[in-house]
Amino acid sequence: QRLRRCAQTFGLFFFFKKDCPWCEQFAPIVKQFADQFGFEVKAISPEGEPLEWFPDALKDNGAISQLNPEGIFPSLFLVNPH
Repeated sequence: QRLRRCAQTFGLFFFFKKDCPWCEQFAPIVKQFADQFGFEVKAISPEGEPLEWFPDALKDNGAISQLNPEGIFPSLFLVNPH
């Protein structure tokens, strides 16, 4: 119940690289978690390339360097859009 309530206020940023094997393995877990609890996911990659689980992935607009300056992939962030 708490996670479902949290999903009403927060979303997830999933940073990945298309050629990253760990990203490929983590993506379905993120998708399943988000679907189960109702989180909106913004999947973002430096190249803008989609993954099977996130076909609508976005090209990075600077969020990666601000939230993930170390460049660790995959990365998952809980974010409040406000």
